Amino acid sequence: MGKKKTIISKTELLQQNEVDSLYKKAVFYIDQARLNVQCLRELSVRLNKKYGMGFSISTLKDIRQFYGTYSDQIGHALRGQSIPALSSNLGWIHYRSLMRVGRTEARQFTKLKPKKITGVVEN
Repeated sequence: MGKKKTIISKTELLQQNEVDSLYKKAVFYIDQARLNVQCLRELSVRLNKKYGMGFSISTLKDIRQFYGTYSDQIGHALRGQSIPALSSNLGWIHYRSLMRVGRTEARQFTKLKPKKITGVVEN
């Protein structure tokens, strides 16, 4: 018996190559994510042993997101330059919430709000 020939078009070949490429990328990113979680897990354990509790995986992710969001301001602050974008009036909880705001302008506006209403609250 002779071999059965399969004819595929150039378009089908390109589509198959694209699917293969996307699959390989997906596998790579999944592997990277697993490695990332493992690294965070190990770092969490080491920091908790050294400094005490408070370095959960979710906290480490928040710290990384904080740096990603405010890295330009942090760099200036480390060089001793005054940066109005980071306010000492706001604590970690506030900044953690602000990081989840997508637009920079909205984050800036939201940071101004607590200053304005601080004196209004009465006991």
